[in-house]
Amino acid sequence: MIVTQHNTTQLDTIVVSDEGGKNPNFNSYTKPSAVTSRAINVNAMQNLDSIVRSTSGAYTQMDPGQGGVSVNIRSMTGLGRVNTMIDGVPQTQLGTSANGGGKFHSEGNGPMSQFSALIDQNFLTRVDISKGHGNGSAGINSLMGSADFKTIDAEDVILDANKVGVLTRLNYGNNDLGKNGMIALAGKTGLLESGSISALVAGSKSSLDQNYRRGDGSHASDSGYMQGLKQHPESYLAKLAVKPNKDTEFKLSSRRYNNSIVGRDIDSKTHSFEAKYNPDSKWVDLSFLAAKTVTEQVYTDNAKLWTLEDATTQNKFITFDLKNTSRFELGDFNGSVTYGGNIYRNKYERGIPEKNNDSGAIANAAFGPAGKQNINSLYLDSEFNYDILTLNAGLTYSRYNLKGYKPACDSDDAVYCMPAGAMNIDRKYTKVNPSVTLSLQVTDWLQPFVSYSETARAPNVQEMFNTSRNGLSVNPYLKPETAKTYEIGFNINKDNLLLDNDLFGMKVVYFNSHIKDYIFNMSYYGCGSSVCTNVNDSVDSVHAQIYLNSPEMVKDKGWEVEMSYESDYFFSNMTYTRSASTAPTSKAAMIYYGFGSESYTQLPKDYATVELGTHLLDKKLTLSSIFKYTGKAKRVGLDMDDDGNLMFDDLPNIPVIIDLYANYKINKNISLKAGIQ
Repeated sequence: MIVTQHNTTQLDTIVVSDEGGKNPNFNSYTKPSAVTSRAINVNAMQNLDSIVRSTSGAYTQMDPGQGGVSVNIRSMTGLGRVNTMIDGVPQTQLGTSANGGGKFHSEGNGPMSQFSALIDQNFLTRVDISKGHGNGSAGINSLMGSADFKTIDAEDVILDANKVGVLTRLNYGNNDLGKNGMIALAGKTGLLESGSISALVAGSKSSLDQNYRRGDGSHASDSGYMQGLKQHPESYLAKLAVKPNKDTEFKLSSRRYNNSIVGRDIDSKTHSFEAKYNPDSKWVDLSFLAAKTVTEQVYTDNAKLWTLEDATTQNKFITFDLKNTSRFELGDFNGSVTYGGNIYRNKYERGIPEKNNDSGAIANAAFGPAGKQNINSLYLDSEFNYDILTLNAGLTYSRYNLKGYKPACDSDDAVYCMPAGAMNIDRKYTKVNPSVTLSLQVTDWLQPFVSYSETARAPNVQEMFNTSRNGLSVNPYLKPETAKTYEIGFNINKDNLLLDNDLFGMKVVYFNSHIKDYIFNMSYYGCGSSVCTNVNDSVDSVHAQIYLNSPEMVKDKGWEVEMSYESDYFFSNMTYTRSASTAPTSKAAMIYYGFGSESYTQLPKDYATVELGTHLLDKKLTLSSIFKYTGKAKRVGLDMDDDGNLMFDDLPNIPVIIDLYANYKINKNISLKAGIQ
């Protein structure tokens, strides 16, 4: 059961605007590209994983030991393959769960690592997903797309013309779904002649125990990799927005996330400053963003990573982004140009007490590789319109720099290691990535489009400076991944289709991507004078997992379909994705034999979500059903074959999952929601 209470203090006469039939999905049906928007915390009580999976082409990698959400777009996931943001700020945190002593996983299971966004769902209003490539700073160091989660502002809390507002949410679910609550306070008042000042403070706390009962009567903890997953995350959000006049706005934001999960305490803090200046000039629409995020993991006394004890990690991320948009008209010809620059500084540090040297763990720990990743970029996006024709063109220039330390190779490894000595690595790369989309507004409701884009992402610190076997596992010669993507599709956006004031939207996209120098992880063994990949040919105990560029071109292709219908009485949302990828799976994805440096990310062959609902009692009552279909899927096997290669298990057929929801709006201030998941 969920109770949402929206209290206000001003009692003057107001005008109530009913937005019960508004569907945010329809924003994407007018854009000639593979983009999707989803509202959060509206009708159904779906979690972030389900919300992201309800969009075509997007999925999530669920690791219950991380406490965050990891977005997958078109079979790609992780830092740089998907640019995951919160309020436009990229999320760079790599989480690693403990595994030692069987306390958090059964004996033999390795730790698990994953890039994810640490955010409380109660603070979110929507997520915007762009597939293939992103515009502006969203497309920087982004191979396959971006996802931007938007948090609440004061205007989302204050109703109508009031000056003060309170937004509360209380949620409870059985079968270890847990409970959580949030309260947000906001105020807004006039400033000078035409300006305003607003402030918001919010806090949220949850209690989760993921030992849920399954349909067959067993519990999640019966699986060896689902241990010690109780958590009580706390989150805080504060914003101050000052508008001296109608043209200018300054905003300060601060967000904090605390959690204790799978053997470590997580503390993440983000502070940002935004400025906007949009005078009555078609040439100036200026915006600036500066943000800093610091995320720390501190492992508890009883938590180990293999044999490592008392470890810590810290990730510091700083970004600056400045852009301007100029617009122009010349007869029937009009357009706009957005140009800007971005600075990106990302640093990873780890702390491993010297006492771990007694077991040799430091030299063979793939835990938390240290290094710096710096990116400087310039970007340009343009749109030109003439009659029924629209041309969107973009260009991004990026200069990448990775810095880190390569330890010396052990004496036993020297024959296989090149170079064998210790060295400071300072690698630089430069990439220029164009994009172009052509669309035709054939009728007032039909818009076909075709696009081509080139994207790139630099190797991560975790890939280049992997330390699963001291200096032998570090690869300073990694090259950036690059992708060429073709898309063809169409939009349909039609009102008054079946009933008065109804809306119908549809987007169909076919995509085909070719990825060069795809980075993945392989196991190498000591085989005399050189290394080899077959464990049966090894002649000593040398085993290193190294990140390499694939010599083969990786091919991703598939179909994405989205459809929405909204009327005063009925509504429906449907998405379907069918895709295939030849991307190799990293050896580090194995639970038993991986070093815990990444997670398994292969998608099912196809998946779909269908929502059907109705509005009753003058739209006060909304009833809906959500059907979730998952096609044929595989998982990485727990063991290797006789030659030491990865094995894959076919999962049994996954049944269609049906969720039921009811949302009753008692008045404009209070809503009651209930559901069966």
